Amino acid sequence: MTKWTKQTDQVRIDKLLDWTTMDVLIRPVFSLLSPPELKLKRPSWVQQPSSNQMLCFVLLSYFLVTGGLIYDVIVEPPSMGQTTDEQGHSRPVAFMQYR
Repeated sequence: MTKWTKQTDQVRIDKLLDWTTMDVLIRPVFSLLSPPELKLKRPSWVQQPSSNQMLCFVLLSYFLVTGGLIYDVIVEPPSMGQTTDEQGHSRPVAFMQYR
């Protein structure tokens, strides 16, 4: 039998008060559901990358993001368009200015 102390009593109270509103709402749902028991194996060719590989990946992704390549792939701004010259005629332009 454990000896009663103020500290153990406080731990019990903290555990009771630790439940939030979300816990009260979600706990009954997950008490009915159970995850499937899958026996997944990691493929033998998958290895943890080395520190140099991670550094190269981080630097490459940094330069792709800051260079705007990722933005261009997502937004797809038009590279071709048309402009109006001094006489009012529309001229096709292969590379739009300020794009």
